[in-house]
Amino acid sequence: MPAIDGPDAEEGSSVELVKQQLAAAQSTMQDNMRAMAERDSQLNNLQERTHDLQGSSSAFARASRRVRSAQQQMYRRLIIVSILLLSWVIVWFVARDYLFRYTIVLLLGVAATYAVQTFMENRDGRLQDQLLERDRDPENPRTALD
Repeated sequence: MPAIDGPDAEEGSSVELVKQQLAAAQSTMQDNMRAMAERDSQLNNLQERTHDLQGSSSAFARASRRVRSAQQQMYRRLIIVSILLLSWVIVWFVARDYLFRYTIVLLLGVAATYAVQTFMENRDGRLQDQLLERDRDPENPRTALD
């Protein structure tokens, strides 16, 4: 086959050059699309892990509040029992005749205090659960005043 000289040779080499550039551009575009798909997959994975972590942190927050509340309640009970024992000892030595009446009144007072405390704890627990549900609800936007 004879070599082509002149304008046809230049036109043929420019067509080949354009084909090479087109192939390079397609290769680059395919590489970019693969990288974009990989990044999308990584972002989806990160989003799932973030959602899982958010759920875990909410559960940890609830558990830590319950533990703190239980510890505070145990401390209060210890103080109350100590005060009751001290008051019984004082009544035993000072007014032994009124010990039975004092014990009855004291037990009624402790029962009333326990009932009020249980009511307050249940109410606080329900309020905290409602607040956590509101925070988790994506359709309930929080304002700066919250």
